[in-house]
Amino acid sequence: TQRNRAGLAGRGDHETGEIDELEFGLGALADRLKHGLQQGQAILVASYFAPLEVIVEDSTFTINGSESFPNAITISRASEATIARNIFYLNSTDDGAPSGISLNPSAPMRATVDANVFEGTGAQPGVAIYAEPRASLQLVATNNVVMNTRNGITMAPNAGMNALVVNNTIDGSRHRAIELADLGGTLAAGFFNNTDIRTVDPWG
Repeated sequence: TQRNRAGLAGRGDHETGEIDELEFGLGALADRLKHGLQQGQAILVASYFAPLEVIVEDSTFTINGSESFPNAITISRASEATIARNIFYLNSTDDGAPSGISLNPSAPMRATVDANVFEGTGAQPGVAIYAEPRASLQLVATNNVVMNTRNGITMAPNAGMNALVVNNTIDGSRHRAIELADLGGTLAAGFFNNTDIRTVDPWG
């Protein structure tokens, strides 16, 4: 099976949607990666070609939302994704609610989200990690730090989803540290050694 890889290594600020390094074999998707901010995302991955492995590591994202709901990273079709050691600044102004990572695959996908930092500012920053799969999703979320977002992690499956959530530190003071929503799918999840830094009503 042919496997393509898109790699992003950060040496700068992705506020403009520009990509510092890109190794990728499909020109059409490379264009989407470079211009995804025009569609509300700094990075938008929606490959309808061969199996695709997406790697986003060691990058810094600044997402400003004033009248929309932008995401730093949206992945709607990829076979495997690794998002690790990134910093996400989610700046909300007026009615905007910027979020970090949105996983809504329409084909089976495995995703690892590890050792990222999410920091929300302003009136109503969105969600650090949002998963609303329309096909099976295996999510591993480990060692992330989330500060001052609406929710830390939201899981709202439309299809079968397995999740392992381990050793994350989440500030759920605005709404919920972890939110589970029923959209008609199934969820099998394990939560181990996570910390809500609030002292009252942990885990929402």
